[in-house]
Amino acid sequence: MPGFGEVNFLSHAALTAEFDPTPLVVFGAMLPDLAAMVRLPLPRRLCKELGLGVAWHLRQDELFHDLPAVRCAMSAGAALLETAGLGRGAARASSHVGLELLMDEQLWTKPATRRAFESALEVADPDSVAELADWALPERLEDLSQLRERLLRRLETPQAASPELLAQRLAWTLQGRPRVELRPDQLPLVSSWFAAEADKRQHEFSSWLGSLRLGLSAPIAHTDWHQ
Repeated sequence: MPGFGEVNFLSHAALTAEFDPTPLVVFGAMLPDLAAMVRLPLPRRLCKELGLGVAWHLRQDELFHDLPAVRCAMSAGAALLETAGLGRGAARASSHVGLELLMDEQLWTKPATRRAFESALEVADPDSVAELADWALPERLEDLSQLRERLLRRLETPQAASPELLAQRLAWTLQGRPRVELRPDQLPLVSSWFAAEADKRQHEFSSWLGSLRLGLSAPIAHTDWHQ
């Protein structure tokens, strides 16, 4: 279910850093999600490091959504949320994005993830980002810069987010999409689902990540990404 904003950019950062810790490459792996969060089209042209990071991102997405265990978990989550009262579209979207947010939170508690995340954001200062890519809408780079500052502040809180905060993040991600967006009165329901899923899926996330690592062992090149 492509097209959502704040999804698993932390997972992309953590996985990419295991194979290539170059900060600009790691930032490139997060770039598709970060750009989507501020409604910024991906650049027409990227420097080598950013392009390689985007290639890592796309390979990870392909592998992740092909995992039978991931598909099963997302389907089960959607069924639970629909039974609890969400519409079918909102239930499917919430399960899909929600499980990705939960996996990000598990990785967020690991120091290596936060180090890779911080290093990537530190090199992605506004001037560098403007020069390293051919942006279709350069006037929106200020929004990306503001997002970067907000994410850097997140480093002050190394703990995983609460179910209530995750529900708010999910609602923000789905906002403006009439078929899937969440109403304020539905957030307690989603918070309860997050709390249950966090306990249920904790060990499964490790297995999913292990499968992704195996799939990512093949070499990847900048030319694997084409705009």
